[in-house]
Amino acid sequence: MGARKDDTRAATVAATLPTVYRLGYNLVDCHVEREARMSSSTVRISQQAQSVLRELAQREGKPMQAILERAIESYRRERFLQEANRAYAALRQNKKAWAEEMTERKAWDQTLADEPGDR
Repeated sequence: MGARKDDTRAATVAATLPTVYRLGYNLVDCHVEREARMSSSTVRISQQAQSVLRELAQREGKPMQAILERAIESYRRERFLQEANRAYAALRQNKKAWAEEMTERKAWDQTLADEPGDR
């Protein structure tokens, strides 16, 4: 879809939103690849976020969609690591469970140290 059609579509959608949603927010089309088809959905973001997104896209020479996808994946990875850290912190608080974890790690370390030719 061309930029002009996108702008017209976004303006049409924005016009149908209640005034509270139109003030201070821009609409961004997000395309999701599923089974070799593209579908899209509209997401509201603040004008400041859209400005930053546009600037990053221009600097990188990439479409805003690519920048959004990269940011979402980065955020997903960050959340995964935060959750893993919390889980390990909770595990360390349980002395018995942590001792079992250390025993299991030692067993795995030994297994990994075994070379096929060492037997």
